[in-house]
Amino acid sequence: MFKTTRLKVRVRKTDNFRAMLTETLPYEVPMLFSNEGLYFAAKAGIVRDFDKAHGLGIFRDRHTIPYRYKIRKNAYEFRGLSVMHPAQQLHIGAFYSKYDHLIVALCQRSPFALRAPGAIASYFVERMRVAQDPTVAAKSVEQIGDGFESVSAVATSYFSYKKYAFMFRFYDSSEFLTLEKKFKFLTKIDISDCFNRIYTHTIAWAVKSKAHAKKNRDHDAFENAFDSLMQSANHGETAGIIIGPEASRVFAEIILQRIDLDILKRQWTRNSMMGCTTQLGDM
Repeated sequence: MFKTTRLKVRVRKTDNFRAMLTETLPYEVPMLFSNEGLYFAAKAGIVRDFDKAHGLGIFRDRHTIPYRYKIRKNAYEFRGLSVMHPAQQLHIGAFYSKYDHLIVALCQRSPFALRAPGAIASYFVERMRVAQDPTVAAKSVEQIGDGFESVSAVATSYFSYKKYAFMFRFYDSSEFLTLEKKFKFLTKIDISDCFNRIYTHTIAWAVKSKAHAKKNRDHDAFENAFDSLMQSANHGETAGIIIGPEASRVFAEIILQRIDLDILKRQWTRNSMMGCTTQLGDM
């Protein structure tokens, strides 16, 4: 994946499997667990040759069952996570390679988003900016920075994120402190069970519209391909997506940003109507 020169560590732009290293596994896996072996096997063509030679059909384009496990959420609760079937991890790599720029565009539509892909992660890292201990894998996604801070020498995520890599950073930010001073009340909506309840077909409604999606169900488009991919990763289910992989967060982000836009449009319409009513009352 990396081509080393004296000043830079290059990440190959043509690496169609790069997303497998960062987007397909939950963060909460044992330290010794990774899919690097699958990644290198896919790059070398071993996976394709093995499947063809033995006729197992493991990596055919079909629905697969994810491996589910639980981690402790707190002293009283557990959280369910899933590891994608290796076949779906390969599909994620190809999908990101084809649609990465479109994903960034669709995740930049909402002015309210606090954590969303803002650009494709760096293709190279200047050696003078590499952190002192490059052997330690980064524990968070790459964040869009100012170009001066230290960075990891290894890939941390396929995309660079803005504004905040984690929610706790928002609560510690000057932006949140400013909002606290400006407003007396804070309203929260709990969507913690969002992934289990997402209807996968709504990705098409979010990208375009429900009417368009109904008329173009078989059209070979980004939204239909993403819908099919999420279904295949979850045993063909259209109700809910697997929890854990960063790809699932990207899928949900596109849908939730459309909700932001719908709320903004409704508020704008309401304000416009109130303005018209005020003007009529002054006449």
